[in-house]
Amino acid sequence: MHIPSGLTEKTRQYIALLLEVLRRVGVLHIRGLAKYMSEATGRKVDPKTVSRIVYGYLRYFVDVERVEQIGSVVKAIRLKPGKENTTLDDVLKYLEVQRKIRSPK
Repeated sequence: MHIPSGLTEKTRQYIALLLEVLRRVGVLHIRGLAKYMSEATGRKVDPKTVSRIVYGYLRYFVDVERVEQIGSVVKAIRLKPGKENTTLDDVLKYLEVQRKIRSPK
């Protein structure tokens, strides 16, 4: 499959892993996702990286809910209903369509 421009192999792996974690765990906040991903990869995954992937590539596939607890606000991330079986290929196809819409020939 064609890799959308600017999407590295590492980013593709992170997207696939993030989808897997969300399928397994259900709902988790950005830092929790980063922790799961760090444990799975054996290297530190920064919460900013997770946030960039969620907002940059997975907006169509996830719901982000602001939850306020004891004065703190966290963003709970979950796969949207009907998107629970989303794969990396689904995300790449979506990104390719978005690229074509934004830059028509």
